[in-house]
Amino acid sequence: MNGVDISIEGEVGEPPGPERTTTLVLRILDILGISGWEVSLLFCDNARIRRLNHDYRDKDEPTDVLSFSQIEAPFPAAATSAATRSIHAGDVVISLPYARAGARELGIDSEEEIKRLIVHGILHLAGYDHSDASLDQPMLRTQEDILSQLTEERLF
Repeated sequence: MNGVDISIEGEVGEPPGPERTTTLVLRILDILGISGWEVSLLFCDNARIRRLNHDYRDKDEPTDVLSFSQIEAPFPAAATSAATRSIHAGDVVISLPYARAGARELGIDSEEEIKRLIVHGILHLAGYDHSDASLDQPMLRTQEDILSQLTEERLF
């Protein structure tokens, strides 16, 4: 069984609904075949994510999403090793103001962008990685495949 802890920090505007966000995260983990994970999700402002980006990635700028995995085993072993116990998989941090600005630039709904960032962050927790933003990256193809399966899940 998976679990989700959602926190909000700073001036973020209207955050996604916690029940719907929890359902979304649990659905993503189900699609990936992951059980026994505890995932923390923090919605924050640009100032908070900028500090985290500086402290952990030496980049003094805000970003849309950061992931901090607590899993040492590679995916899929990390996903299946927790069958009998629960593990804290890690933390996904999303700047809602940054995500909303990005959605406006892309001409898409902010909910769609926030869902994309949640999927993206969870994939990083699961050990996926990418070298750039092109959709020919296996991780980003997986991300878009998962998003296509999430048509019913609403955050707001």
